[in-house]
Amino acid sequence: MSIRDKIPFLGIVSKDGYVESYNYIEAEECDFHHSFALSSTGNKYYDEEGTLRFVRYSNSDVYTLEGSPALDPFNKGFEQIKNFAKHVVANGADLAIEITVLDHKLGTEYDGKKLGTLENWI
Repeated sequence: MSIRDKIPFLGIVSKDGYVESYNYIEAEECDFHHSFALSSTGNKYYDEEGTLRFVRYSNSDVYTLEGSPALDPFNKGFEQIKNFAKHVVANGADLAIEITVLDHKLGTEYDGKKLGTLENWI
């Protein structure tokens, strides 16, 4: 198993700071779905409005953020994104990995935009 396989591949950060993540191999075993991989506690948070979700699509070197905190990253979602960045770096992610916001198709300012690198958020 390479370091790339060990770092967080998908996960969540709740409004109150609960973090849960899974590496590539664990995610693959769950068909790459948050709802299949997460624990019962994680699934409870997954369904809450203010939960930040993250994934590295196609095992790329870009993390994509989803959910309402990602749509307001420098205000409402700021602390959750910082917690996400600290978590994935503490678990082996490279500081140079870029962070983007999923294009939620809502026409918000940060839909589909880059937010910098993990290092920018530590």
